Amino acid sequence: DDAVTVDLQERSYHVLVGSDLLSRIERIAEAGNLQPPFAVVHDESVESSGKLVCERLSRLGKSERKSVPSGEASKNIEQAISLWHWLAEMAMPRNGTLFAVGGGVVGDLVGFVAATYMRGIAYAQIPTTLLAMVDSAIGGKTAIDLPHAKNLVGAFHQPSLVVSDLITLKTMPDRAFIAGLAEVVKYGVIADPVLLQYLRDNADLILRRHPLALRAIIARSASVKASVVSLDEREQTGLRMILNYGHTFGHALEAATNFQLLHGEAVAIGMTAEAYLAWRLGWCDREVLDEQSEVLRALELPTKLKEVSEPVTEPDIATLTETMQRDKKRKGSLVRFALPKRFGETAVTDFPIPDDLIADAWAFVLR
Repeated sequence: DDAVTVDLQERSYHVLVGSDLLSRIERIAEAGNLQPPFAVVHDESVESSGKLVCERLSRLGKSERKSVPSGEASKNIEQAISLWHWLAEMAMPRNGTLFAVGGGVVGDLVGFVAATYMRGIAYAQIPTTLLAMVDSAIGGKTAIDLPHAKNLVGAFHQPSLVVSDLITLKTMPDRAFIAGLAEVVKYGVIADPVLLQYLRDNADLILRRHPLALRAIIARSASVKASVVSLDEREQTGLRMILNYGHTFGHALEAATNFQLLHGEAVAIGMTAEAYLAWRLGWCDREVLDEQSEVLRALELPTKLKEVSEPVTEPDIATLTETMQRDKKRKGSLVRFALPKRFGETAVTDFPIPDDLIADAWAFVLR
Protein backbone atom coordinates (compact mmCIF):
# COMPACT_ATOMS: atom_id res chain seq x y z
CA ASP A 1 0.00 0.00 0.00
CA ASP A 2 1.04 3.60 -0.50
CA ALA A 3 1.10 5.94 2.49
CA VAL A 4 1.18 9.72 2.17
CA THR A 5 1.64 11.92 5.24
CA VAL A 6 -0.15 15.22 5.77
CA ASP A 7 2.45 16.99 7.89
CA LEU A 8 0.78 19.23 10.48
CA GLN A 9 3.11 18.69 13.45
CA GLU A 10 1.13 17.03 16.26
CA ARG A 11 -1.97 16.81 14.05
CA SER A 12 -0.23 14.93 11.23
CA TYR A 13 -2.01 11.94 9.72
CA HIS A 14 -1.60 9.28 7.06
CA VAL A 15 -3.48 8.80 3.81
CA LEU A 16 -3.38 5.11 2.87
CA VAL A 17 -4.06 3.99 -0.70
CA GLY A 18 -4.33 0.31 -1.61
CA SER A 19 -6.58 -2.69 -2.20
CA ASP A 20 -8.54 -4.65 0.40
CA LEU A 21 -7.88 -2.09 3.13
CA LEU A 22 -11.42 -2.17 4.53
CA SER A 23 -11.20 -5.87 5.32
CA ARG A 24 -8.35 -5.05 7.70
CA ILE A 25 -9.59 -1.67 8.92
CA GLU A 26 -9.43 -2.74 12.57
CA ARG A 27 -5.66 -3.32 12.29
CA ILE A 28 -5.23 0.01 10.51
CA ALA A 29 -7.35 1.82 13.13
CA GLU A 30 -5.41 0.21 15.96
CA ALA A 31 -2.06 1.08 14.39
CA GLY A 32 -3.32 4.66 13.98
CA ASN A 33 -4.27 4.74 17.67
CA LEU A 34 -7.97 5.39 17.00
CA GLN A 35 -9.98 4.77 20.15
CA PRO A 36 -13.36 3.05 20.55
CA PRO A 37 -16.29 3.47 20.81
CA PHE A 38 -16.68 3.85 17.05
CA ALA A 39 -19.58 5.50 15.23
CA VAL A 40 -19.68 4.65 11.53
CA VAL A 41 -21.74 6.88 9.24
CA HIS A 42 -22.12 5.74 5.64
CA ASP A 43 -23.88 6.82 2.49
CA GLU A 44 -26.82 4.47 1.87
CA SER A 45 -25.36 3.62 -1.56
CA VAL A 46 -22.28 2.00 0.06
CA GLU A 47 -24.07 -0.01 2.72
CA SER A 48 -21.86 -3.08 2.27
CA SER A 49 -18.71 -1.02 2.90
CA GLY A 50 -20.30 0.67 5.93
CA LYS A 51 -21.33 -2.72 7.33
CA LEU A 52 -17.88 -4.20 6.76
CA VAL A 53 -16.12 -1.29 8.49
CA CYS A 54 -18.50 -1.43 11.46
CA GLU A 55 -18.15 -5.22 11.77
CA ARG A 56 -14.34 -5.18 11.67
CA LEU A 57 -14.11 -2.29 14.14
CA SER A 58 -16.34 -4.11 16.62
CA ARG A 59 -13.34 -6.40 17.27
CA LEU A 60 -11.70 -3.44 19.01
CA GLY A 61 -14.70 -2.22 21.00
CA LYS A 62 -18.26 -0.93 20.78
CA SER A 63 -19.16 0.00 17.21
CA GLU A 64 -22.43 1.39 15.83
CA ARG A 65 -23.46 2.55 12.39
CA LYS A 66 -25.99 4.84 10.75
CA SER A 67 -26.71 5.60 7.10
CA VAL A 68 -27.52 8.93 5.47
CA PRO A 69 -29.30 9.41 2.12
CA SER A 70 -27.08 9.77 -0.96
CA GLY A 71 -26.59 13.15 -2.58
CA GLU A 72 -25.76 16.76 -1.80
CA ALA A 73 -29.15 17.19 -0.08
CA SER A 74 -27.75 15.32 2.94
CA LYS A 75 -25.25 18.12 3.64
CA ASN A 76 -27.72 20.10 5.72
CA ILE A 77 -28.25 21.18 9.32
CA GLU A 78 -31.06 18.63 9.85
CA GLN A 79 -28.73 15.72 9.08
CA ALA A 80 -26.10 17.25 11.38
CA ILE A 81 -28.64 17.59 14.22
CA SER A 82 -29.76 14.01 13.71
CA LEU A 83 -26.14 12.78 13.95
CA TRP A 84 -25.48 14.90 17.08
CA HIS A 85 -28.55 13.32 18.72
CA TRP A 86 -27.41 9.85 17.68
CA LEU A 87 -23.94 10.39 19.20
CA ALA A 88 -25.47 11.80 22.39
CA GLU A 89 -27.83 8.82 22.66
CA MET A 90 -24.98 6.35 22.32
CA ALA A 91 -23.13 8.42 24.94
CA MET A 92 -20.18 8.93 22.58
CA PRO A 93 -17.30 10.16 24.75
CA ARG A 94 -14.76 12.77 23.66
CA ASN A 95 -12.12 10.08 23.04
CA GLY A 96 -14.29 7.96 20.69
CA THR A 97 -13.94 8.03 16.89
CA LEU A 98 -16.34 8.79 14.05
CA PHE A 99 -15.90 7.11 10.66
CA ALA A 100 -17.17 8.64 7.41
CA VAL A 101 -17.71 6.00 4.71
CA GLY A 102 -18.82 7.37 1.34
CA GLY A 103 -18.21 10.22 -1.06
CA GLY A 104 -17.54 13.89 -0.42
CA VAL A 105 -21.00 14.61 0.96
CA VAL A 106 -20.69 12.12 3.81
CA GLY A 107 -17.09 13.17 4.45
CA ASP A 108 -18.00 16.86 4.70
CA LEU A 109 -21.06 16.21 6.88
CA VAL A 110 -19.40 13.75 9.26
CA GLY A 111 -16.29 15.93 9.48
CA PHE A 112 -18.49 18.88 10.46
CA VAL A 113 -20.29 16.78 13.09
CA ALA A 114 -16.92 15.58 14.43
CA ALA A 115 -15.66 19.18 14.57
CA THR A 116 -18.65 20.38 16.59
CA TYR A 117 -19.72 17.46 18.82
CA MET A 118 -18.13 18.05 22.25
CA ARG A 119 -16.07 20.84 20.60
CA GLY A 120 -14.31 18.30 18.43
CA ILE A 121 -13.75 14.55 18.42
CA ALA A 122 -11.52 12.36 16.23
CA TYR A 123 -12.76 11.08 12.90
CA ALA A 124 -11.46 8.96 10.03
CA GLN A 125 -12.27 9.43 6.35
CA ILE A 126 -13.02 6.32 4.28
CA PRO A 127 -13.68 7.80 0.84
CA THR A 128 -15.43 5.47 -1.63
CA THR A 129 -15.42 7.75 -4.70
CA LEU A 130 -12.48 8.89 -6.79
CA LEU A 131 -13.26 12.57 -6.17
CA ALA A 132 -13.28 12.11 -2.40
CA MET A 133 -10.07 10.02 -2.47
CA VAL A 134 -8.05 12.62 -4.34
CA ASP A 135 -9.63 15.75 -2.94
CA SER A 136 -12.32 16.25 -0.33
CA ALA A 137 -11.23 13.56 2.15
CA ILE A 138 -7.80 15.19 2.55
CA GLY A 139 -7.26 18.56 4.16
CA GLY A 140 -9.79 18.94 6.95
CA LYS A 141 -12.33 21.21 5.26
CA THR A 142 -15.74 20.23 6.62
CA ALA A 143 -19.09 21.89 5.94
CA ILE A 144 -22.82 21.79 5.45
CA ASP A 145 -24.82 23.78 2.90
CA LEU A 146 -27.36 26.56 3.44
CA PRO A 147 -30.09 27.39 0.91
CA HIS A 148 -27.99 30.44 -0.09
CA ALA A 149 -24.83 28.54 -1.01
CA LYS A 150 -22.86 25.35 -0.61
CA ASN A 151 -20.33 24.94 2.23
CA LEU A 152 -21.41 28.15 3.95
CA VAL A 153 -21.21 26.75 7.49
CA GLY A 154 -18.20 24.66 8.41
CA ALA A 155 -14.91 24.26 10.21
CA PHE A 156 -11.34 23.22 9.56
CA HIS A 157 -11.02 19.90 11.41
CA GLN A 158 -8.35 17.46 10.23
CA PRO A 159 -9.11 13.72 10.17
CA SER A 160 -6.92 11.32 12.15
CA LEU A 161 -6.67 8.92 9.22
CA VAL A 162 -7.72 8.61 5.56
CA VAL A 163 -8.14 5.14 4.05
CA SER A 164 -8.71 4.86 0.29
CA ASP A 165 -9.59 1.30 -0.70
CA LEU A 166 -9.44 0.91 -4.50
CA ILE A 167 -12.00 -1.91 -4.37
CA THR A 168 -14.76 0.63 -3.67
CA LEU A 169 -14.09 2.29 -7.05
CA LYS A 170 -15.13 -0.84 -8.98
CA THR A 171 -18.82 -0.09 -8.53
CA MET A 172 -18.70 3.64 -9.33
CA PRO A 173 -20.88 4.72 -12.29
CA ASP A 174 -18.76 5.68 -15.33
CA ARG A 175 -19.88 9.29 -15.45
CA ALA A 176 -18.97 9.91 -11.79
CA PHE A 177 -15.67 8.04 -12.04
CA ILE A 178 -14.60 10.04 -15.10
CA ALA A 179 -15.67 13.31 -13.47
CA GLY A 180 -13.38 12.50 -10.53
CA LEU A 181 -10.41 12.40 -12.90
CA ALA A 182 -10.74 16.17 -13.44
CA GLU A 183 -9.22 16.87 -10.02
CA VAL A 184 -6.32 14.53 -10.88
CA VAL A 185 -5.65 16.50 -14.08
CA LYS A 186 -5.80 19.67 -11.95
CA TYR A 187 -2.99 18.41 -9.69
CA GLY A 188 -0.91 17.59 -12.75
CA VAL A 189 -1.35 21.07 -14.21
CA ILE A 190 -0.74 23.04 -11.00
CA ALA A 191 2.04 21.00 -9.44
CA ASP A 192 3.11 17.79 -11.15
CA PRO A 193 4.00 17.63 -14.87
CA VAL A 194 5.08 13.98 -14.42
CA LEU A 195 1.56 13.08 -13.25
CA LEU A 196 0.13 14.93 -16.25
CA GLN A 197 2.34 12.92 -18.61
CA TYR A 198 1.32 9.69 -16.82
CA LEU A 199 -2.36 10.55 -17.37
CA ARG A 200 -1.72 11.13 -21.06
CA ASP A 201 0.29 7.91 -21.50
CA ASN A 202 -2.04 5.69 -19.47
CA ALA A 203 -5.50 7.08 -20.23
CA ASP A 204 -6.78 3.68 -21.45
CA LEU A 205 -5.62 1.80 -18.35
CA ILE A 206 -7.10 4.49 -16.11
CA LEU A 207 -10.47 4.42 -17.87
CA ARG A 208 -10.46 0.62 -17.54
CA ARG A 209 -9.80 1.19 -13.81
CA HIS A 210 -6.62 -0.87 -13.72
CA PRO A 211 -5.69 -1.10 -10.00
CA LEU A 212 -2.01 -0.21 -10.47
CA ALA A 213 -2.82 2.84 -12.60
CA LEU A 214 -5.48 3.97 -10.12
CA ARG A 215 -3.14 3.51 -7.19
CA ALA A 216 -0.46 5.56 -8.93
CA ILE A 217 -2.70 8.53 -9.76
CA ILE A 218 -4.54 8.53 -6.41
CA ALA A 219 -1.31 8.37 -4.39
CA ARG A 220 0.28 11.14 -6.50
CA SER A 221 -2.83 13.33 -6.19
CA ALA A 222 -2.98 12.74 -2.44
CA SER A 223 0.66 13.68 -2.21
CA VAL A 224 0.16 17.02 -4.03
CA LYS A 225 -2.88 17.87 -1.92
CA ALA A 226 -1.07 16.84 1.27
CA SER A 227 1.94 19.01 0.55
CA VAL A 228 -0.19 22.09 -0.18
CA VAL A 229 -2.34 21.55 2.93
CA SER A 230 0.79 21.06 5.06
CA LEU A 231 2.08 24.47 3.97
CA ASP A 232 -1.19 26.42 4.11
CA GLU A 233 -3.74 24.56 6.22
CA ARG A 234 -6.30 27.36 6.56
CA GLU A 235 -5.85 29.23 3.29
CA GLN A 236 -4.00 32.07 4.98
CA THR A 237 -0.80 32.30 2.93
CA GLY A 238 -2.61 31.93 -0.37
CA LEU A 239 -0.76 28.75 -1.34
CA ARG A 240 -3.82 26.54 -0.80
CA MET A 241 -5.59 28.88 -3.22
CA ILE A 242 -3.80 27.13 -6.15
CA LEU A 243 -6.02 24.09 -5.45
CA ASN A 244 -8.90 26.26 -6.69
CA TYR A 245 -7.63 26.13 -10.27
CA GLY A 246 -10.67 25.54 -12.49
CA HIS A 247 -13.03 26.13 -9.59
CA THR A 248 -13.83 29.85 -9.97
CA PHE A 249 -15.38 29.26 -13.40
CA GLY A 250 -16.35 25.71 -12.37
CA HIS A 251 -18.41 26.65 -9.29
CA ALA A 252 -20.21 29.39 -11.22
CA LEU A 253 -21.05 26.91 -13.99
CA GLU A 254 -22.31 24.32 -11.47
CA ALA A 255 -24.59 26.85 -9.77
CA ALA A 256 -25.84 28.50 -12.98
CA THR A 257 -26.80 25.11 -14.49
CA ASN A 258 -28.65 24.16 -11.29
CA PHE A 259 -26.10 21.45 -10.56
CA GLN A 260 -26.96 19.44 -13.69
CA LEU A 261 -23.20 19.02 -14.09
CA LEU A 262 -21.12 16.80 -11.86
CA HIS A 263 -18.47 18.75 -9.93
CA GLY A 264 -15.61 17.24 -11.92
CA GLU A 265 -17.28 18.03 -15.26
CA ALA A 266 -17.66 21.67 -14.17
CA VAL A 267 -14.02 21.75 -13.04
CA ALA A 268 -12.79 20.31 -16.38
CA ILE A 269 -14.68 23.04 -18.27
CA GLY A 270 -13.55 25.58 -15.66
CA MET A 271 -9.88 24.62 -16.16
CA THR A 272 -10.33 25.08 -19.90
CA ALA A 273 -11.81 28.55 -19.39
CA GLU A 274 -9.09 29.49 -16.88
CA ALA A 275 -6.24 28.21 -19.07
CA TYR A 276 -7.75 30.26 -21.91
CA LEU A 277 -7.83 33.29 -19.57
CA ALA A 278 -4.19 32.71 -18.55
CA TRP A 279 -3.20 32.56 -22.22
CA ARG A 280 -5.13 35.76 -23.06
CA LEU A 281 -3.48 37.54 -20.11
CA GLY A 282 -0.08 36.48 -21.43
CA TRP A 283 0.59 34.32 -18.34
CA CYS A 284 1.17 31.12 -20.30
CA ASP A 285 1.72 29.84 -23.83
CA ARG A 286 -1.16 28.59 -25.95
CA GLU A 287 0.40 25.09 -25.62
CA VAL A 288 -0.68 24.94 -21.97
CA LEU A 289 -4.32 25.32 -23.00
CA ASP A 290 -4.02 22.91 -25.94
CA GLU A 291 -2.09 20.19 -24.12
CA GLN A 292 -4.38 20.37 -21.10
CA SER A 293 -7.38 19.96 -23.43
CA GLU A 294 -5.71 16.91 -25.01
CA VAL A 295 -5.31 15.23 -21.62
CA LEU A 296 -8.89 16.07 -20.60
CA ARG A 297 -10.23 14.64 -23.86
CA ALA A 298 -8.08 11.50 -23.58
CA LEU A 299 -9.78 10.88 -20.22
CA GLU A 300 -13.22 11.52 -21.78
CA LEU A 301 -13.71 14.73 -19.80
CA PRO A 302 -15.52 17.72 -21.32
CA THR A 303 -13.62 20.89 -22.27
CA LYS A 304 -16.78 22.64 -23.42
CA LEU A 305 -20.34 22.57 -22.14
CA LYS A 306 -21.68 20.82 -25.26
CA GLU A 307 -19.32 17.87 -24.69
CA VAL A 308 -21.00 16.86 -21.41
CA SER A 309 -22.56 13.39 -21.72
CA GLU A 310 -26.00 14.50 -20.45
CA PRO A 311 -27.88 17.45 -21.99
CA VAL A 312 -27.47 20.62 -19.92
CA THR A 313 -29.38 23.91 -20.17
CA GLU A 314 -26.93 26.57 -21.34
CA PRO A 315 -26.81 29.59 -19.01
CA ASP A 316 -26.15 33.06 -20.43
CA ILE A 317 -22.83 34.77 -19.85
CA ALA A 318 -24.34 37.58 -17.73
CA THR A 319 -25.76 35.04 -15.24
CA LEU A 320 -22.44 33.21 -15.10
CA THR A 321 -20.45 36.39 -14.46
CA GLU A 322 -22.88 37.47 -11.74
CA THR A 323 -22.68 34.04 -10.07
CA MET A 324 -18.90 34.35 -10.12
CA GLN A 325 -19.08 37.57 -8.09
CA ARG A 326 -20.47 35.56 -5.16
CA ASP A 327 -17.39 33.30 -5.07
CA LYS A 328 -15.95 32.53 -1.59
CA LYS A 329 -12.43 33.09 -2.96
CA ARG A 330 -13.00 36.79 -3.60
CA LYS A 331 -11.13 39.46 -1.66
CA GLY A 332 -13.60 42.30 -1.15
CA SER A 333 -15.16 42.64 -4.60
CA LEU A 334 -12.12 41.23 -6.40
CA VAL A 335 -12.63 37.79 -7.93
CA ARG A 336 -9.35 35.88 -7.78
CA PHE A 337 -8.17 33.14 -10.12
CA ALA A 338 -5.46 30.51 -9.72
CA LEU A 339 -3.93 30.42 -13.21
CA PRO A 340 -1.15 28.33 -14.76
CA LYS A 341 2.09 29.97 -15.93
CA ARG A 342 3.40 26.63 -17.16
CA PHE A 343 2.74 23.02 -16.11
CA GLY A 344 3.80 22.77 -12.47
CA GLU A 345 3.66 26.50 -11.77
CA THR A 346 0.50 28.35 -10.80
CA ALA A 347 -0.06 31.89 -9.52
CA VAL A 348 -3.07 33.74 -8.13
CA THR A 349 -4.35 36.94 -9.74
CA ASP A 350 -4.59 39.91 -7.38
CA PHE A 351 -5.78 42.48 -9.91
CA PRO A 352 -9.19 43.01 -11.53
CA ILE A 353 -9.60 41.05 -14.77
CA PRO A 354 -11.42 43.02 -17.51
CA ASP A 355 -15.04 41.88 -17.89
CA ASP A 356 -14.68 41.42 -21.64
CA LEU A 357 -11.82 38.92 -21.10
CA ILE A 358 -13.95 36.93 -18.67
CA ALA A 359 -16.82 37.01 -21.16
CA ASP A 360 -14.45 35.75 -23.88
CA ALA A 361 -13.34 32.88 -21.65
CA TRP A 362 -17.00 31.93 -21.03
CA ALA A 363 -17.70 32.13 -24.77
CA PHE A 364 -14.71 29.87 -25.43
CA VAL A 365 -16.22 27.01 -23.39
CA LEU A 366 -19.87 27.64 -24.27
CA ARG A 367 -19.60 27.76 -28.06
